Amino acid sequence: MMKVEVSGIHIPIQDEVDKHIRKKLEKLTKYLDRIVSAKVILKMERERYITEINVLANRAMIHGEGTSEDVYVSIEKAVDKVDRQARKLKERLKSHKRRSKAAQEKMSPEVSSLPEVRSGVIHITRQIAKPMNLDEAAMQLDLSREKFLVFLNAATGQINVIYKMSSGGCGLIEPQL
Repeated sequence: MMKVEVSGIHIPIQDEVDKHIRKKLEKLTKYLDRIVSAKVILKMERERYITEINVLANRAMIHGEGTSEDVYVSIEKAVDKVDRQARKLKERLKSHKRRSKAAQEKMSPEVSSLPEVRSGVIHITRQIAKPMNLDEAAMQLDLSREKFLVFLNAATGQINVIYKMSSGGCGLIEPQL
C-alpha cells in the first residue's frame, strides 16, 4: 500500500480533490511494484493551479508537474507526466532484466581525457551515494538528465560512478584499492 500525502499551499484541499488524486495515483501500481510514497503539493499562484507530484519507488524518484487554470486539469497533467515516466521505467527494467551477465561483464570503463583545471576547484556538489546494483544505476542515469551518477555499488560496497559516453553507451568508474 502506497503512502499518499496531499498538501496545499494557498489552497485548502477538498475531499473530492483528495479522492481524485488518490484514484489517479493508484493507476501507477500497474507500472511500479514497490511504491514507497507519493507526495502531492497543490499550489495556487496568480489565478492558476500548480500540481507537483513526487513518487518514490524501486529506488527511483519520479517527478511530474502540471499547471492550469483548473485544478483537475493541473492534476491530470502532473499525473500524465508521472505515468509516462513510470511506464518508461518499467520498460527499461524489462530490457535490463533480459540482458545477460555476459553483456554486463563486457561493459568496461573507458578513460576519457579531461580538460585541465587551472584555477583549482570550481564547484562542489555533495550527493548521497545510494546503494544499488549496476543495472539500477544505469536505469537511474537514463531517467535523469545528468551526465553521470555517483552510487554505492551493492555488490562491492564501493563508491562507483556511471557516466554517459558520447557514443551512446555508459561507462563505469570503479576505484582500484
